[in-house]
Amino acid sequence: MHKWLTALVFFTLISILSVPSAAGAVQPYESYNYSYWSEPVPAPAGYLPSKVHKGQDFGIGAMSTPQDLFVDDSGTIYVADTGNNRIIVWNSDWTLARVIKSFDRAGTADTFSHPSGVYATGEGILYIADTDHQRIVILNQQDQFVGLIEAPKSEVLSKNFTFYPLKVVVDEAKRTYVVARGVFDGIMEFDIEGRFRGFIGTNRVTFNVVDALWKRLSTQVQRDKMELFIPIEFNNVDIDAKGFLYATTGELNSIMPIKRLNPSGIDVLRRSVYDTPRGDVNYVSYGTIKGSSMMVDVAIGKYGVYTSLDTKRGRLFTYDNDGNLLFVFGKLGDQVGTFRNPISLAAYNDEIIVLDQGMNRLTVFSPTRYGRQVLEAVYAHYRGDDEISDAAWREALKYNTNLDIAYIGLGKSLLMKGSYKEAADNFKLGSDRASYSKAYALYRKGVLRAYFGPAVLSLALLAVAAVVINRWRKKQRTTFHSMNNVFKPIKQVFYVLLHPFKGYWELKSEKQGSVWIALTLLFLLTLTANIKSQFSGFVVNNLNPQKINSIDEIIYVVFPFLLWCGANWLVTTLLDGEGKFSEIVIASGYALIPIIITSVPLTIISRFITVQEASFYYFFDTLSYVCFAWLLFIGVMTVHQYTVKKTIMTSLLTLIVMGIIIFLFLLSFNLVQQVAVFISTVYQELILRW
Repeated sequence: MHKWLTALVFFTLISILSVPSAAGAVQPYESYNYSYWSEPVPAPAGYLPSKVHKGQDFGIGAMSTPQDLFVDDSGTIYVADTGNNRIIVWNSDWTLARVIKSFDRAGTADTFSHPSGVYATGEGILYIADTDHQRIVILNQQDQFVGLIEAPKSEVLSKNFTFYPLKVVVDEAKRTYVVARGVFDGIMEFDIEGRFRGFIGTNRVTFNVVDALWKRLSTQVQRDKMELFIPIEFNNVDIDAKGFLYATTGELNSIMPIKRLNPSGIDVLRRSVYDTPRGDVNYVSYGTIKGSSMMVDVAIGKYGVYTSLDTKRGRLFTYDNDGNLLFVFGKLGDQVGTFRNPISLAAYNDEIIVLDQGMNRLTVFSPTRYGRQVLEAVYAHYRGDDEISDAAWREALKYNTNLDIAYIGLGKSLLMKGSYKEAADNFKLGSDRASYSKAYALYRKGVLRAYFGPAVLSLALLAVAAVVINRWRKKQRTTFHSMNNVFKPIKQVFYVLLHPFKGYWELKSEKQGSVWIALTLLFLLTLTANIKSQFSGFVVNNLNPQKINSIDEIIYVVFPFLLWCGANWLVTTLLDGEGKFSEIVIASGYALIPIIITSVPLTIISRFITVQEASFYYFFDTLSYVCFAWLLFIGVMTVHQYTVKKTIMTSLLTLIVMGIIIFLFLLSFNLVQQVAVFISTVYQELILRW
């Protein structure tokens, strides 16, 4: 009994200690991050819900379809309670400060009509997007009327333009930026006097190529009925301390739904080495919740960290200043920490507040121990404090060994310290090829400097050995001459490489080629392809090591080769080709030699180069395929006794036939699969009924 009690106490303590800390919250969602190959990998929770606030908790009644949330520098929280035509204000400690339902305007009480946006400056001046009244209302700290920004008049606006402001922000120069409903030209800019100055950050027009072609072929009447190609409008905007605008669009499948606009309207948002900040990069294209993330807001935190809100799946994505994904948290649901319709968010003191329009409540998320370590590492790196950053990254890796950005952060710290080998190893773990190249170049330079003398001596000894072997070979010429017959087929392979026209003619007319040698070359190609995919250097190898399959590599080489030979035989049989199937196999097999002889040397070289030197690798790799195509072309022309023009035509027809064969194969496979499913279903029904 005593042992059981001890064990129970032990496991209870372990369970308590293992729960991430965020005010004792329970994790209501799965947390993950994305790998270099855009695959989700499990990760500890960076944030957990710590508080939930409703209007009823403060005696002001439930909120109704709230639209916007803002937190100023002092921690004061503002909510545009749209359905109730009011602005709710809380202090930083979540005590109710006031509820703004009306304001005095020249002695007359004025009210709001569906206010959709709210913003407060550092001086406490309040800007309210009074949507249905088509104006921006400006109030001072005492909620007294200061001014209005009303529907602008400008030549760049259409005559029937209607001003429905949705979101508003103000910069240090008192310029006002407004996101308005139905405005596709960008964010509207007003000067300190409230005069319209133009648009900033216009989105590009996106369209479907097929629709564009169809529209071009249609009549004018048909075009008038078609959907217009217009830019996507912004749906939200925020501003950072430097005056840069962070704007979001709800465009589906966009690779840039988040933008950071400078005063000229140019997007200067940094994108990471992995992907652009766009929410989920791996998603399903079917089901009730399909397609890419739909961003509706972005909140700016400290030191360049920002969080975007995906209303489609109720997820929040936190990025650092370089666009690296730090955390993913939240989801749709009814429990604490989940949402029905998240519409807006704000950040303050590392906490993130989310406004849920579906539940009419505010949820506060606080960082966990893991989240605090990651944020501390990012903040310290931004400040240039590499010692603190290094320690924080090491601590974060204890929670999550899949955190690539931690390895990159450690690599940068080690690089500054001069530990080039360790830095390169960490950059490799973080899949940062550019930084890896910098560290590896410095490490390689040190190694070459240390071993330059022995390397030169080794080369000199190799040169002497080559001279000695050459002289010995000349003395043994008779012996080597007797072995020529043994190596003649192999010599013919290289003779074809160096003298393709004459070599292929000898293969056809003098029957010096061999199907077995061609198949041996095909086997060598599969072998070198496997070596290349598995052992190529980090700089040039973008394959996921967990998904490399030797059998797949064999299929990808052997199947196209046999398909080419078969399709070419079918085409040339109909077009008076003189080549037999075996001759086509020989000609195609002998053409593989450039790829075979370059694969292993290039694989070895790739392990000692940097990104800047990779162009030489790609040049010779591409050259080997060009040589292969050239040899194959000459081989087909010689085997079938075609002209150049007819060889080109038959080669194109061969590729088309290959496509048809693949299509028929897939169609047959699909039909067989459907028949198998039908038979299986019928069998199960019969079993259940009997």
